Amino acid sequence: MAFSKERERKQYLQVFLKQYTSEFPCIVESRKGKHFAFCAVCGCDISVSHGGKTDVVAHVSSKKHNIIPIFEKVNLSLQAQAPQIHVLRSLLLELLRDIFSRFVNPSWLKRSPELLNLDYHSREAQKGDEDLIIGQETRTVVDKLKPSEQQEFFEAVRHYFVTVCDYMRHKFPLTDPALLNAEVVQLKTLDTMSFRKRCYLSNRESRKWKRSAHWR
Repeated sequence: MAFSKERERKQYLQVFLKQYTSEFPCIVESRKGKHFAFCAVCGCDISVSHGGKTDVVAHVSSKKHNIIPIFEKVNLSLQAQAPQIHVLRSLLLELLRDIFSRFVNPSWLKRSPELLNLDYHSREAQKGDEDLIIGQETRTVVDKLKPSEQQEFFEAVRHYFVTVCDYMRHKFPLTDPALLNAEVVQLKTLDTMSFRKRCYLSNRESRKWKRSAHWR
């Protein structure tokens, strides 16, 4: 009787379908079996046995999928008890460079010392499909796809990286004057900072003090 129920339960389990990859290029077949899918963005297997496409949608909409693991380093750094505004810009630029290194040719990074001026949208500036950094496990899974599916997958990867970089450039305060000059309080770089930057911060703090004194 128990064996019969188990057999009946398995009959209703959902399996991975090729159409999942067509709708979500980052979702491909898993080596764990037909009841799983592999997310190339997160580098993890997800079960599709209960809801099928619903399980896939739940994953790509989840916080885990939408937060890139490399962002965790910045998040942890900014959670320090001491104020971190003086290193915020350098952390964000380091993060941007890290993402660039995953899909942009090293030669283009070298010739563009100013990251914010890098033309990463250009295919000429981007690595070939075989050199895109997507992780060894993801690469192993993708190598088993059909050529047309691989092409679709890598296009999605490029679009993903470009979208992330676009978001960072337009939403992150990479050119904020306050951050540009806040580096003056970082003791490690104090001796190399320009006098103009020191004056900027000094004057700004002076104005803040005068405003606060006026309202006392």
